Amino acid sequence: MKLRLLVVAILLQLLFAAAPARAQLVIYQDDFNAGASGWSSNTNESNPITGGFLGRFRPGSPSLSTSRTFGVPPSIETVVIEFDFLEIDSWDGDQGDEFAVNINGTQIFSLPFLHEGRAGTDGNDAARSGTTGNVNWSVNPTTDNTIVLGFTSRWNDQIHRVRLQIISPPPSLALTLIADIDQSDEAVGIDNISVIGYAAPVVTLAKTSSISAATNGFPIPGAEVSYVVTLTSNGEQLDDGSIIITDLLPAETSLFTGDLGGSGSPVIFRDTSSSGLTCCTSGQISYSTSTSPAGPFNYTPNGAFDPNVRQIRIAPSGAMRNSSAITSEVEFEMLTRIE
Repeated sequence: MKLRLLVVAILLQLLFAAAPARAQLVIYQDDFNAGASGWSSNTNESNPITGGFLGRFRPGSPSLSTSRTFGVPPSIETVVIEFDFLEIDSWDGDQGDEFAVNINGTQIFSLPFLHEGRAGTDGNDAARSGTTGNVNWSVNPTTDNTIVLGFTSRWNDQIHRVRLQIISPPPSLALTLIADIDQSDEAVGIDNISVIGYAAPVVTLAKTSSISAATNGFPIPGAEVSYVVTLTSNGEQLDDGSIIITDLLPAETSLFTGDLGGSGSPVIFRDTSSSGLTCCTSGQISYSTSTSPAGPFNYTPNGAFDPNVRQIRIAPSGAMRNSSAITSEVEFEMLTRIE
């Protein structure tokens, strides 16, 4: 009797139709509607347009700046900080009124802002952006200079969205927000802040196999071999349509292409973690008679053990989600026969 070595882990591939979403960690977020605890200066006011906010910071208030430090886990590759900067009342950017942001003592930007009529302008401050060290930053107006946040009706106000992208962040980020202004009718407010950490999702594939009892576990001609591919992700999400699993079958084996185990498919799909994926209908499975990774994957199998199938490709649907505490895991079971 001829025994054959069955290699079940050959050329198992996880491909991505698009770049996988990076794992996201919400480090901090606040809309300041319930106070502003944790900031070095935690003045908290409200206005009829945005509700509660951090501030106002202005001459005569307890402070012209506020800061807070955020811890960054070692797995985080990038941190994005976003917030609304409320430009309130009589800003004279042509005479030195500026809003500044520092991170860990380094000034990221200090920018002038103007109210309506200053230096012959309409007070609509333009979008600005730049890079300082490992920080990409942008300041984009989200309103024009026609709103009144309710403090001094003589002056219109404007809201800007600030975005700071920190590449390869250190273990802690000390964010300082500074109102470089000199009159009591000029003020800074901060609202709707989020600090999000991004890490590359850790995605793994594993394959296990078992030989049917009919041949006493020996890999001989006629033996049926069941194998299970396990896909695991600790990322918060892999986008819908981004996951493609391709398996090159071992030589001298045939893939069963009929109804496996009453599943209605050649592939039995098991979702052990409410991952959000669905599989495996005929439209999600394709076959190739070629051993080239490029296929083509356009072969129609015979519905039984088909020796012409050399590769199978599985494309589940749905976004593979996760949480900070739970790893998503799904299984794909298939059946082969040694010829």
